[in-house]
Amino acid sequence: MIAMAVEKGSTIYVYDDKGQTLCIKNVPSGGGLAGYTGSTFTVRGNGTITTYDERGNTKFIKNI
Repeated sequence: MIAMAVEKGSTIYVYDDKGQTLCIKNVPSGGGLAGYTGSTFTVRGNGTITTYDERGNTKFIKNI
């Protein structure tokens, strides 16, 4: 379960409720963290919005 997702520089860190790192993703050029829920986080950039699960696996990609 995702407790927090934060963007630090060009990297997104996703943490559980114990502060353990669940996954790390690089931010696409010109993009960033768009938001997160308890089970997913969403990143915008490079003309897309991509939703990942808590392990960083791609769940959904939308071209914008």
